[in-house]
Amino acid sequence: MDIGKKKFNLVTFLIPVAALLLFWSVFWPKHIQVPTAPSFKDNGSLSFENGKKITIEVADSDEKRTQGLSYRSSLPNDSGLYFIFPQENQHVFWMKDMIFPIDIVWIKDDHIVRIDQAEVENVDPPIERYIAPEPLSQVLEIPLGKSEEWGIKVGDRVLLEY
Repeated sequence: MDIGKKKFNLVTFLIPVAALLLFWSVFWPKHIQVPTAPSFKDNGSLSFENGKKITIEVADSDEKRTQGLSYRSSLPNDSGLYFIFPQENQHVFWMKDMIFPIDIVWIKDDHIVRIDQAEVENVDPPIERYIAPEPLSQVLEIPLGKSEEWGIKVGDRVLLEY
């Protein structure tokens, strides 16, 4: 094979590749964005009956409750996301877009009524649903195993400082 044919083959290969890259850079949808997680916002604290106190971020709007901990890689030490709903209901949680497993602490009338362990699911949408054991308006999400590590349990009283 002579040098002229090699150059021709290289050029015939590079021209379509360059055209494809140009087309892709011009017409690729720029409105598609990968969601980013909000950074932790210290809104207050939550104290448990045993004296343990944690920092909380409060999710008290539809937007914040919908976002939850989705896309976050972790929580700061001794912290959690505290959901406050406008009315008592048997709220349903799932692990959509979650990166780490959590304890879901269901709270009614300032007492823990149940603690669920929620693992990350690698299916979309997630299959498992976590339903409040009774109508309530407050839920705490903390990293998996922290409820046991911190010594909090069903029946314990909590004090919100918000």
